[in-house]
Amino acid sequence: MKKVLLTSGKIYYELDKYRKTSAATDVAIVRIEQLYPFEGEMLSEILSTYTGMEELLWVQEEPRNMGAWNFLRPRLYDILKTNMKIQYVGRPESASPAVGSGKLAARQQEAIIRTAFTML
Repeated sequence: MKKVLLTSGKIYYELDKYRKTSAATDVAIVRIEQLYPFEGEMLSEILSTYTGMEELLWVQEEPRNMGAWNFLRPRLYDILKTNMKIQYVGRPESASPAVGSGKLAARQQEAIIRTAFTML
């Protein structure tokens, strides 16, 4: 797999659906079920199985300053055996977890999913 998407929560199912409908055969999705205590050794073992990994992305639907990104980022760098950069895919920072419009939220969600698969 060239690209590995790390995620947590229900967005996994949307990513998996998109992967199947777009026939993205070079993308793996790893869902982290338990954020704390962080199982770094287990995740390191999982990531090591993707020997062709060129890109690692954290995907979340929450704004950048919310959700798991800020908690996980330093821990992910600790377990990586390379200097690979971990990229963030999700909503920009916000004072509120919701955008206030269902239509806008749906468009943002679609953009997050699409970006996770097209970002290089």
